[in-house]
Amino acid sequence: MESPEKTAQFEGNYMAKFKDQSQGKNIPGTVLRFERQGHKFFFHCQETVLCVSVFSDRVVRFRYANYGYFENDFSYAVEDTERCKAKHLDFLEQRHQYSIITQYLTVIINRQNLGIIILDGAGNVVLEDELGYHWEDHKAKGGNIVICTKKLQSGESFYGLGDKPQRLNLRGQRLQLWGSDT
Repeated sequence: MESPEKTAQFEGNYMAKFKDQSQGKNIPGTVLRFERQGHKFFFHCQETVLCVSVFSDRVVRFRYANYGYFENDFSYAVEDTERCKAKHLDFLEQRHQYSIITQYLTVIINRQNLGIIILDGAGNVVLEDELGYHWEDHKAKGGNIVICTKKLQSGESFYGLGDKPQRLNLRGQRLQLWGSDT
């Protein structure tokens, strides 16, 4: 049985506690190398690899792997993960960033911290990392606690978490969701 000290750290507002911790937080760091395989772009950091897959001019998928190991590629949301239906796909490598450009989106990846910004065709921010992808070792559970924080955009709404009896738009609320399936 776990000691009260170990279980107490996961009670209450875990995000606030995690953000204030100076130890144990693993951030991807600087991109050491890049490779492209068709519509997939791989950004290798010391302990993390980011795979950005472009499925169409409007659909882009991000997969992160700690220590370079990706689980089997499967998605209920994307019918064919091996085909790209983008009519336009460009890639720019610049001093401080990489840019993946489709007809409707520009995905910017920061070379220093693997931070992501997605712009629409008019240059408006659609999505922007706050701290972005990071994780903490969780030795008691034998794995990692993975967190990805984003900046809230003006007019953005949040829907979902069907098991929570709340109003439809969850913006402005703080809810906790723990996946506990074995």
